[in-house]
Parts: sequence; C-alpha cells; structure tokens
Amino acid sequence: MRRLAGALLLFLLVSCVKTPPAVVRAPVPDDLSVLRLAGEWSIPPLGRFPPVIGLRFGGISGLAALEGGTELLGISDDRDGSRMYRFGVSGEGASFRVVPTDSIPLQWAPSGPPAADSEAIAILRSGNVLVASEGIGSLEPRVPPALIEYGQQGQFVRQLEVRDRFSPNPTGPPSRGVRANMGFESLTIAPGGRRLYTATETALVQDGEPASFDTGAQ
Repeated sequence: MRRLAGALLLFLLVSCVKTPPAVVRAPVPDDLSVLRLAGEWSIPPLGRFPPVIGLRFGGISGLAALEGGTELLGISDDRDGSRMYRFGVSGEGASFRVVPTDSIPLQWAPSGPPAADSEAIAILRSGNVLVASEGIGSLEPRVPPALIEYGQQGQFVRQLEVRDRFSPNPTGPPSRGVRANMGFESLTIAPGGRRLYTATETALVQDGEPASFDTGAQ
C-alpha cells in the first residue's frame, strides 16, 4: 500500500510540472510592403518579473515573433543576468495587450563569451534562438561582439564565428573593431533560413569616423 501511495504521489508531482510551450518561428508574411499599427504597450518603470522576486523588468532591446503571432520572445539588454522573456499578445487598438508570461535565463558557458550585452534576437528553424551581443568596450580586456545560439530553455549551444575585423583590440586606445556600445544591434534571418544578417550601430574604428547627424558612416 505504501509503495502504491508513493507511486501515486510521484505521478502527481510529475504531472504538475509545467512544460513550457515549444518555440516555433512565425511564418514570413507574403507582403512586407505595408505595416499596420495594431497597438502599443509601455513597460511600467521599476518593475520586476516575476513580480517581487524577479530581476528588473525592462530594457527589451529586440523581439522575435512566434508561430501564430500571439506570442513574442524578447531579449533584455540588462548585463546583470542575461535573459529573454516570453510575451503573450492579444487584441488591437484600445484592447491591445502584451503580457509577460515567462523569464528564461541564458546559460553562461566556458566556450561562450565571458560577458554579454544582448541587443537582438532571432529564431532558427530548429526552434533554437540566436542572440546578438554588441560586446563590452568599457572593460579591459574588452569583450568582443558575439552571435550566440541557445536552446529553447536558454541552454548554451554554441558561439558562432565572427570575423576578426569586428573584434576590438583588448586593451589600450581603440584601434580596430566595434566602438564601445556600438556593436551588433540588430539580427534577422532571411526567408528560407540560410542567411543571417546583423549590423553595427556605426562605422568600425578602422573604417572611419562614426556617424553623426550631419554625415553618415562607411
């Protein structure tokens, strides 16, 4: 009887464990020439998610749509505790709502970057997630920009190779690579999933002066 009761208790415990929904890329619309505002949502300041016990909530620097368009993945650019959020989206106009539903920490790994300033996110056909980090130029040695692949629950998979021209010199006056806080800021995957695009905020050090309101950058 005790053995049966123990087995029943174990079954109940296992059945109560929440299984996160799978991450599936949203299909690419046939017509990308027209954008229509469905609504807007502002994140209240000084909040936490999960409420009270979670990390600071905000700094959502990039979004990726999930299948069906009713959910989003968002990447936080908070350097303290790299993480992504899952959001539920519903309604339009005055009834438009965005609700955070999950916080997913991104695993640190010895083969990954020592630190990250995550800025953008994209979803692979496999359901894994790519995150662009612009690097950290305020530290010495400087942390170069990175493209990092994570599993659906934030487990580290690999760091993609990035050309040396983007990596700043580790110490001393900047002589090459991305400028501090002006590294990889965007990320998207082309239809078909065979090409990945990112962009820096301004010219690399060796390519010329940074962009200004009066002139562009090379």
